Amino acid sequence: MAASDAALLVVADDLAQLKRAKEALPALRGGVRRLGLVVTGHRPDGGQIGQALGLSVLEHLPTDPKADAFVRSGTPAAHAGRRPLLRAARSLAAALADALHPDHVPAPPSAPLRAGAA
Repeated sequence: MAASDAALLVVADDLAQLKRAKEALPALRGGVRRLGLVVTGHRPDGGQIGQALGLSVLEHLPTDPKADAFVRSGTPAAHAGRRPLLRAARSLAAALADALHPDHVPAPPSAPLRAGAA
């Protein structure tokens, strides 16, 4: 971590995860110039977790069993890009790209990824 410019701390929205994250935070802050927070789980507002850790929440990745099954299986699913988890992941990727490379040109949201495309 000492050589990292940036890192993400991913924390589930439960008390046990919050406790572990608080314990790890000093080591993370000491080795990284920029530290972001991603909250996962059922509760859409990770603000309280962000406040408790002293970090801004970059994104909330919701619990989404259908998207999870799609990602794990790799099989095509109709309208997978509309799933809440995948929309949030796309938003997180855009936020990271903006933060790390402010001059990048984002791909249009309607540009699908195709197998074999380079």
